[in-house]
Amino acid sequence: MMWLRFVLVSLFAISNALFIEEPCTTPKGQPGMCVYVQQCPSILAITTDFDTPMTMDTMDFLIESQCGNTDYIVKYCCSNIELEYQI
Repeated sequence: MMWLRFVLVSLFAISNALFIEEPCTTPKGQPGMCVYVQQCPSILAITTDFDTPMTMDTMDFLIESQCGNTDYIVKYCCSNIELEYQI
């Protein structure tokens, strides 16, 4: 029974760690949160716009926006203002 409790607590801790958003600072100096690309409209728009050639400035912005990863999935720093206006 003790073993089962350990496993359940461990799984809970791991699943919570995957969704924790940590504070960060965007490349433009704004306070933000470290989130997955799908949670940040501006980063998502850049990474899914296949019609516009990606410039070096855009690539640099994406690289500078990276703030962590979970299981090889990159997280990006998204401004708090942008996150507040999501529906």
